[in-house]
Amino acid sequence: MARDRKPWISKDRLVRRLQDLLAMEYEDVFLYMWEASLFKKRLGGGDSLHHRFSLLSSTEMRHADRLVGLLISLELKPIWDFKTPRRIPSVRESLNRHLEREFEAIRIYQELVEETGEWPHFQTVLKGILEDEKNHLKVVRHMIRGLGAGSGGPL
Repeated sequence: MARDRKPWISKDRLVRRLQDLLAMEYEDVFLYMWEASLFKKRLGGGDSLHHRFSLLSSTEMRHADRLVGLLISLELKPIWDFKTPRRIPSVRESLNRHLEREFEAIRIYQELVEETGEWPHFQTVLKGILEDEKNHLKVVRHMIRGLGAGSGGPL
């Protein structure tokens, strides 16, 4: 009985998806860093949030490094094409945006894991990043639950 599965991804599509993910990861690196600094300055007791956002930024940088490694393994030069996302000076709005971005990253990485069966090294790297993104989702959800009522206004 044949198993229904998506066809393997073409090299061109794989490269496009990796480049898109690289841009997304770098956007998150800078966004998390900016927010870590902002919330530390504006929130009483913001050190904990600053620390968490700094860790998330560092993990996103590792993801970008891994994606660059995959692109280089294809003998390609990574394209550093990313834009700084709009900055939101509200903790709640910022966390909600991260929630959306983490869901999107999980969806994309999951699709790529399923489509890269003939690229086993890529699949292994992508699975590792996918697990990190799932963990990020848990962290962001935990931070949102910790805000409580009335914490979402501008800082």
